[in-house]
Amino acid sequence: MRERQLTGFEIHRLIEENRMLLKDSRVDKIFHSKNDFVIRLRTKPLMVNQIKNAQNSISENKKRKKVSLIFKIPNLFFIKEEYEPFEAETSNFTGLLRKKLNNKVLREISQRGFDRIIDLKFEGKDEHLKLMIELFDKGAILLTDETGRIIAKYGSENAGRTFSINNSYEEPENIIKSPAKIFSEGHDIIKKMLKKTGEKEIVKVLASDYGFGRLYAEEICSRSGIKKMKKSGELTKEELSSLAKKVKEVLSEHKNIIYIKENEPEEVSCVEIKSLNLERREFESFSKAIEEFVREKQAESKKGKAPKKEEIIIKKQKETIERLKKEAEEDKRKAEEIYEHYNEIKWIIGEANRIIKSQGTNKEKKEKILKLNDLLKDKGIKIEEINFKDKKVRISVKKNKGNNK
Repeated sequence: MRERQLTGFEIHRLIEENRMLLKDSRVDKIFHSKNDFVIRLRTKPLMVNQIKNAQNSISENKKRKKVSLIFKIPNLFFIKEEYEPFEAETSNFTGLLRKKLNNKVLREISQRGFDRIIDLKFEGKDEHLKLMIELFDKGAILLTDETGRIIAKYGSENAGRTFSINNSYEEPENIIKSPAKIFSEGHDIIKKMLKKTGEKEIVKVLASDYGFGRLYAEEICSRSGIKKMKKSGELTKEELSSLAKKVKEVLSEHKNIIYIKENEPEEVSCVEIKSLNLERREFESFSKAIEEFVREKQAESKKGKAPKKEEIIIKKQKETIERLKKEAEEDKRKAEEIYEHYNEIKWIIGEANRIIKSQGTNKEKKEKILKLNDLLKDKGIKIEEINFKDKKVRISVKKNKGNNK
């Protein structure tokens, strides 16, 4: 499964459509398994006018209900109304998160600029805390107090920074600013901003410097009629005007789509990607689309691994068959040896039984039985072991090539 990573634009959209729903919700539980973190919240009932204005990804919230923030470090984040708890792991980090955040109120969810950093602000009776989730590079989750001092951390370093308990949180340099504000300026200011990016192609500038990511950057270039590999500092006045218009168009458009290729999910987006000529399914929210995309991709991944599992089973079955064949051949050989020396073996058993039933200690009886070997030398048969407890005698039959017991 190719790891799908959220862009700054997509994080902006997820927060925008769920902000009203999550505001003033209360922490119910916190789960953790591998790189998946789940914060389950009890939401505050929304008023009718709030429901109308909120672009939330969950069904109408007229009553208090539970929703889950799901963070798949370092790539994804989405919100789910019904969450099936997984087998949770225990760690000092999640233990401290539960201790500090359980029953706290989530006052605000926000984004650092247009970057892939999510801020969650929690309030309690006597404590104000902030949880920062970084969804880039290695990823990190950091709990700080209201001064920014790190209290708990998942990940000791990310994007060239090191995190230590009791030290202040340090955000990355050059946090991406909102393109909505930049591209609302006049042509001269936009051109000046783009010139700062040097000789980079416009598609790369939009993708990395303005947080859109490759998918949306290429769509903006396509809608603007600008060649994506054109240097950003070489755009004409008309191209700048078209670019600004299409950036604002993409920022305001809400179309949540999964694109299907050969019956499998290929891509997911929060605006229409017109260049993707694929079958598509639309969703009421981007969070729902991301959730379904992740679910289907995981199912596809498991399906892809199934043949390998079958191959392992088949291999084990073949090994078992070979082992049983060898055992059968060995048993057949032993049976043939017994048949060939039937009279001698019968005589040994008879003599052994006679000696065992006779008077004397087990030691004396053992010596008498082993003396029978003197009479068997020419027959190629030897008594190897006597077990009085189990009433067994082990013999070996010597062939021309090697010893067979």
